[in-house]
Amino acid sequence: MKHLENMFGKVLDQAGIFKQAHQWTRKAFSEGRAEGSYQAWFAEFLRRSYARNNSIKGDYKEYKECKNRPDYIEDVPTWLLSKNLNQQEWQAVQTAYASETVRETLKAKLIAFSTDFGRITCWVPKSVIKAA
Repeated sequence: MKHLENMFGKVLDQAGIFKQAHQWTRKAFSEGRAEGSYQAWFAEFLRRSYARNNSIKGDYKEYKECKNRPDYIEDVPTWLLSKNLNQQEWQAVQTAYASETVRETLKAKLIAFSTDFGRITCWVPKSVIKAA
């Protein structure tokens, strides 16, 4: 999770949000950017702190959804191809320009990928093939 904090910032709890708002308010007064009522400025910085925290939470959520979404090459999930092919075949399939079904059984398809390095075949269960 530390790498996510470096990317987006730290998600704060209620106490952390209030501490951050107080810190921003004190800093604004000490630098002369704020004058007048401390409570009014604190309320403004509190709104900003909540907004920033909600934005960070949204970034975390979007990142996790994006990371968990399977990628596909010619309607076949990449996780399956990387698991079933060796490194050279996997790299070649990533540059595939066409695919075709060679054989089909009740539960799986034998898919051939046409690449610059030749034709690579792989059995793929029908349950994981992307629906059209």
